[in-house]
Amino acid sequence: MMPELVVWLAPLLLLPVVALLGFAGCTPFGEGEPVATSEGPPLFGSQLQRGTFGEPGDLPVPNDYMASGYRAAIYTPSTGHWKIFTGDLFKYLDYNSPSDRVLQEFNFGAPTDLPVSFGGQLMPLVTMYRRTSHEFLQANSKGELQNSLLLGGVASASDHTVPVPGPYFTLGEVVAACFDPTDASWRFRGFANNNPWPLPGSSSLADNSIVFGNPTPPNNLKPVPGNYYGKGTWRPAVFNTANGQWTVAEDLTTWRPLKVKLQMALNGTLFVGIAGTVMTYTAETDDVPISPAVYAGAVTDRLIAVFRRRSGDWFFWKADSGAPVGWKHLPELPPPPPADSVPVPGPWNGPGQPWILVVYTGSDWPKLNWVFL
Repeated sequence: MMPELVVWLAPLLLLPVVALLGFAGCTPFGEGEPVATSEGPPLFGSQLQRGTFGEPGDLPVPNDYMASGYRAAIYTPSTGHWKIFTGDLFKYLDYNSPSDRVLQEFNFGAPTDLPVSFGGQLMPLVTMYRRTSHEFLQANSKGELQNSLLLGGVASASDHTVPVPGPYFTLGEVVAACFDPTDASWRFRGFANNNPWPLPGSSSLADNSIVFGNPTPPNNLKPVPGNYYGKGTWRPAVFNTANGQWTVAEDLTTWRPLKVKLQMALNGTLFVGIAGTVMTYTAETDDVPISPAVYAGAVTDRLIAVFRRRSGDWFFWKADSGAPVGWKHLPELPPPPPADSVPVPGPWNGPGQPWILVVYTGSDWPKLNWVFL
């Protein structure tokens, strides 16, 4: 799986917020609390659950497809085949095997299309993003096309845009959006085929873009839009893997130019474990940033996170300040962890619940594993 095919959660994604696995015998969050904080309640348990669902080459696309809770789903790019697991995700250790499992299967999409996950937000239609046309395509559970939506702009076969749909303008109203890391441009359009963000006195669909983020050096920006301040609507944000800068915009009511609300320098963050183990964070190109979420044990704090594929480590900071919270190593991943592992945290314990950490492990394992913590 190519890194650019990661399904961004924004929350990636998106709208983060988890309370499961509060197992007895939990250990404090991460390898220990950071230097500047006192020991608090456990953020994650010390036990893991793991099940298999999918084959190497499949992409994870979890979402609340049934309006009844987060569901595991996979998309096979080579065939355009979807599988949505509609049964009890925690009942089976192998989702491919039980005879009474519930699967919805259908074909929808082309090999170069990107499946879109809405990260805990209700979006019952299966959604694909077509880079070659900057187009969102939506189908029902039979794979029948229901809606297509062009975002505009110049698209090509070498396009690098990624889908980042979310409730940027109105609470609870998801709009189509894409981000281009080559020029830091964002494009928006309502799924009702309207421009949710027209210039004053204008309803033009052509003027639906803005630039936010520094695209120098090119292709180091990763979009991390989300609910940073608990208001429900999203702000554009970017993480720069070249320098560890995490930059959050003012809300979109400010229009142009979009100003910086918060800039967090994550490089050099020092975490100290319970046993005195020291971990210093420095951004790496393959790090996967996770938009703000509320996780189990974190009370009401919204946290941003970075997942490091090569080591299986999660790093956490407060979303509204960049203050370090801790780090967590996922020991269930084999050494070294699969290079194409994909983090898919979400409200796996039910709608509106805090988020659970999940890693979807890739081609180095015979089957695709979903590791819950």
